[in-house]
Amino acid sequence: MTQSYRNASRGFGLISTLILIALIAGAATAAFKLGPHYLQFWTVHSVMEDISRDPGTAAMGPQGVIQTLEKKLYIKDIRSISPNSFTIEKAQIGRELSVHYEVREHLFGNLDAVLTFNHTSLIP
Repeated sequence: MTQSYRNASRGFGLISTLILIALIAGAATAAFKLGPHYLQFWTVHSVMEDISRDPGTAAMGPQGVIQTLEKKLYIKDIRSISPNSFTIEKAQIGRELSVHYEVREHLFGNLDAVLTFNHTSLIP
């Protein structure tokens, strides 16, 4: 009993193609909507690391560190993060500069994404 050519050569059909297009479109939509928030966080991360490596930061008080951070974020065009998202706490070897914030992004329909960002830098 041999199979006919028609039964043996089943391929990617119309429904499979439409499902694949929908998956690709959903992934692209998520990437385009969520990507800028991750880029913004990486910028905040790098600014916090720059401040923690700056030797003059150790002599500043908490308000001075926050003001310096605000200025550098303003220069890098990051205006959507509140200064209240940043905290400075004492650590065993200096101080810890931390950021914690959430971003809610509408994707499509009734689907939203909530992104939570956290980072801590040590100021010696």
